[in-house]
Amino acid sequence: MPKDYIEPLNKENISLKENFCTVENEDEFDYFKIYLDNNGLLDNKQGIAKTWIYIIEDDDGNRTMAGFYAIRCSSLIMDIGSKEKIGEPAIEIVELAVHRDYRYQGIGTRMMQDIIATAFELKDKYLGVKHLVVCAKKSAKDYYKDKFKFSELPGHKQIPRNGDNIECIGMSLSLRLMD
Repeated sequence: MPKDYIEPLNKENISLKENFCTVENEDEFDYFKIYLDNNGLLDNKQGIAKTWIYIIEDDDGNRTMAGFYAIRCSSLIMDIGSKEKIGEPAIEIVELAVHRDYRYQGIGTRMMQDIIATAFELKDKYLGVKHLVVCAKKSAKDYYKDKFKFSELPGHKQIPRNGDNIECIGMSLSLRLMD
């Protein structure tokens, strides 16, 4: 019987990325494959983010990367007026992707449950953290909102942005309200 599990991306399992694909047409630009190629291990090593992979292993021991996510420490930035901004501690979902052949099988949900559990573990045992944040693509906004109760950020709150997430929708889940 096949088994599935989540483990950290590392030198021993990075080769599983070779068959990872999120686009319908192989000729399309696959941002998530590029992330795995260029940033997965490097971000881990440099302390920028921690990447975890969702593996399905068949009865013969063949392993397939069915999804991955990356998380990091971040902040929810709030404009409090008079040019002042404060940051509240947050865990940021940097990447979340499911292989195109494994969509609609609950893998994204299981990875999100793992992310949320990790955020609470960090909050309860190791760090001061108030929020789980994500810069969601427009097509994923309802997924985070409806399934996990994330809220779209009002205008006076924002998430740190760079070239990869300029056009996305900032969303947060308060970890304080879920205790």
